[in-house]
Amino acid sequence: MRQYIFHCTLTICLVLIAASASSQSFMRYYGAGINVDKFIDGAVLNNGNYVCVGFTSGVNTIATVFSPTGQLLFERRDTNTVSANTGYNLGVTATFDGGFTVIGSYYNSSKMLVVRYSAHGDTLWHHSFDAIGQNYGLSMGHDIVQTPDSGFAITGLALASQASTNISDAYILKLNAQGDSIWAVQFGSNIREEGLSIINTSDGGLLVTAKYEDPALGYVPLLIKLSANGVVEWSKSYNIPILLAGAATFNTIENPAGEFVVAAAITDATFNAPRGIIFAVNAFGDSLNTAVFDTGTYFNNIVLASGGGYLVSGFSSPTLPFKVKAITLHKLDNQFTKEWQQSFATSVLGTIAYSVGLQGVPTGGYMYAGSWDRKALLIKTDELGNVPHSFVQGKVISDANANCTADIGEFGLSNNLVQINAANNYFGYTNANGEYSIEVYDTGQALVTWHSPNSYWALPACQPNGFTIALPQDDTLALDLFLEALIDCAELTVTLDNFGLRRCFQNQYTVNYCNNGTVPADSAYVSITFDEYLHVDTASIPWELPQSGYTYTFNVGNLSIGQCGSFEVWVTVDCDSTVLGQAHCVEAHIYPDSICLTPSPDWDKSSLKINSQCGNDTIQFELKNKGTGDMNGPMFYIIVEDNVMYKQGQFQLLAGQSLFERIPANGKTYTMITPQSEGHPGKSNPLKSVEGCGRNNQGQFNLGFLTQFPQDDQDVFVDILCLQNSDSYDPNDKRAEPQGIGTDGYVNATQPLDYTIRFQNTGTDTAFLVVLRDTLPQYLDITTLQLTGASHDYTFQIINSNILEWTFMNILLPDSNVNEPLSHGYVSFSIEQTDSNAVGTEIKNRAGIYFDFNAVVLTNYTLNTIVENYLDKITVSISEVENNGNSLQLYPNPNNGQFFIQLKQPIDGDVTFAVYDLAGKQVLNTTYNGNGPHAVAIEGLETGMYLYKLTDKIGIISTGKVLINR
Repeated sequence: MRQYIFHCTLTICLVLIAASASSQSFMRYYGAGINVDKFIDGAVLNNGNYVCVGFTSGVNTIATVFSPTGQLLFERRDTNTVSANTGYNLGVTATFDGGFTVIGSYYNSSKMLVVRYSAHGDTLWHHSFDAIGQNYGLSMGHDIVQTPDSGFAITGLALASQASTNISDAYILKLNAQGDSIWAVQFGSNIREEGLSIINTSDGGLLVTAKYEDPALGYVPLLIKLSANGVVEWSKSYNIPILLAGAATFNTIENPAGEFVVAAAITDATFNAPRGIIFAVNAFGDSLNTAVFDTGTYFNNIVLASGGGYLVSGFSSPTLPFKVKAITLHKLDNQFTKEWQQSFATSVLGTIAYSVGLQGVPTGGYMYAGSWDRKALLIKTDELGNVPHSFVQGKVISDANANCTADIGEFGLSNNLVQINAANNYFGYTNANGEYSIEVYDTGQALVTWHSPNSYWALPACQPNGFTIALPQDDTLALDLFLEALIDCAELTVTLDNFGLRRCFQNQYTVNYCNNGTVPADSAYVSITFDEYLHVDTASIPWELPQSGYTYTFNVGNLSIGQCGSFEVWVTVDCDSTVLGQAHCVEAHIYPDSICLTPSPDWDKSSLKINSQCGNDTIQFELKNKGTGDMNGPMFYIIVEDNVMYKQGQFQLLAGQSLFERIPANGKTYTMITPQSEGHPGKSNPLKSVEGCGRNNQGQFNLGFLTQFPQDDQDVFVDILCLQNSDSYDPNDKRAEPQGIGTDGYVNATQPLDYTIRFQNTGTDTAFLVVLRDTLPQYLDITTLQLTGASHDYTFQIINSNILEWTFMNILLPDSNVNEPLSHGYVSFSIEQTDSNAVGTEIKNRAGIYFDFNAVVLTNYTLNTIVENYLDKITVSISEVENNGNSLQLYPNPNNGQFFIQLKQPIDGDVTFAVYDLAGKQVLNTTYNGNGPHAVAIEGLETGMYLYKLTDKIGIISTGKVLINR
């Protein structure tokens, strides 16, 4: 069987594959969801497993094998099989020995490839084939079937050249069991012919379903009947203007009477919509009877149904271009009268989708394989086309007396994640009332657990490990879940959201806050410090005037358990004193900000904070111990100049003591970083950046470095949002924080990530419905998800285990031409990485935005790459420099790791000598008195070139190279 799928975000392809009647029905998703992931074809193996071929992550072709219950058994990614540039030229067939054979094409190399695998996925052989015929240089395979002699028959097309698609022939190739070519037929009596699917016939021959372009009708169906030896016995076309969007296919079968029945679609010109069509021909290709179905139906595949009649797959599409609402399966009797219809993957969104090949067996049961919202999709139905499913619904309740009963006065808790572990994992997220609802496509027993946003809550003793439930079939199970307070503590959270910072215009910040703690918070307030270039205009709630600097206080009152709220602040970005691309930071801090967990006994009660000040010609960093205890040992700090290591120093501070670093203001961005002492409560990682202080020789300052660092806002009661201003920006985008170091976005494996998805109605009318879908890559831990903000009221669900969907029903979002300020919207969330992310892992993601029933708008990609320590990606300058004529003598150079260093002009006071490898990783740091020579010994380094940097309290004295030769 053969199918085609085209670029779209809601792409549903159906491969109905025969499955054991005893295997359960299910709906499964597969893939990273980074780009559009699709299954293009599928087959059932002799051992009951299923094989599907397609694309994943947008660039890799895959062959995946699943168990009868839809569990992934293994996958194969063979670059010899298919090029990512081949479009949808993929096919697979099961082999008699339990394995499978895949076809594909290297578009750029004019080759069709055939690869045979064993049942365990071992490659048995692979061969490539050129097109035949004069002046034909490109071959593409579309469909493959194993023939009774254990060989294979393939159909596709041969193009005259890669650049010209107007000349093509249908192409049929016969192979033996070892993949050697036996015969080939190139059929070219019409314009732009193309073989789409191929079947074995009852007389031992082959039938090819093809198409060609008729000047008057457009695409019309063509059937080609061949003998087992490749002799064309007859070929006939039919005056039916079949509807083919791009290369969407249609298919045929042979019924018990020896007739061939074809499923396709035509255009209903009155309603500008598709209509399904079934037509039959006899064994010689002569037309018999035809049936046309409802407007808005699209047929493309047909099989014999057990017990008689036919099953036809397709989709519903009320208009053209295709605005698909559901995948469909129709049961027809022998006279083509519809007996029943099933719909799957129903969506309120009008997005293109295509069903694909269909295959049935007498034992009943079918499997769909395709894709949905950039995830590959498998659906197993029963013999009537049903997919039994259930809903589990209820509340997560604050259980004051820990009796696992909803008593009077007990209430629902928002921001909790509910997990159902069945054959697959399913998730739900509690709303403001503590309610959740999860749709489950499994039967049998399941374990229900739930995840609180913090450690102040615990599962009660009456539910210590969750619930084991029996999933109902096609019914709803009401199930309340409970949490009891483990520690009495208010945990207040705050987040900042922003549509974008436009210079010289008013911009909106939204401040979101919640009490996720176990007790109410009295007299809560939010302190917000604005960048000096952001002029506060107004707010949706009153503020207290700043006592000093740019800090405003907003009282939000008493917050009960689980209560959330938000307010807006409007600011204008200064026109005269800012430049395009300059970064502006806003810090929000909500109080009370208590951390009620018992501190580690290793904590010395120090607490570090970095402040900065830009003077006329100097940047001053203050590293202060604002804790109640003295540091019990030395620690290191670093200062980064743009993305180059500038200085590293050692310090040990008493309670209340400060260390000052002064740096010449030269227009570069400087960032000071240090960790907290061991055992420090919370998640603070002190960091402070200064951009735009001073100017370089051209009267400018460097941009784009400040936003790459993770801000010191990992504690939930602090949020720091740093954004670059702009004159204009893409209104539909996705933003990750931190941005990460460099273009690869380097971050540590322990770094949580905050995401914001922004959207704007730039159409010509009000949008009534907006839906956002974000398919998270596997490297993010869905159990740590926290929804942190949104511009409008919404409903939220988690589809499968990692597709996030926000639905803004009746949002009434005006178009930007009518009301630009109100045409914007956003959602934001925070999530942690999985524990198993290896160095080099790329966390790449984008979202899809749907306005009413228009085509999807895809955002940009966000990218973060995992490293052991992102500071290792900060480079070290290798240029030789001198400070006021001073320089460093390093001898001998080369050396074996033992050498001396001495300043040309001695300095009274300490200097720091650091050595780095060529990747920028520090391998030595030593501090000594600059008045005299100093012996250095470096152990364990391999032979090679290394870099050094010598600094004092003012800055860099010298940098250079040292060669170690063991």
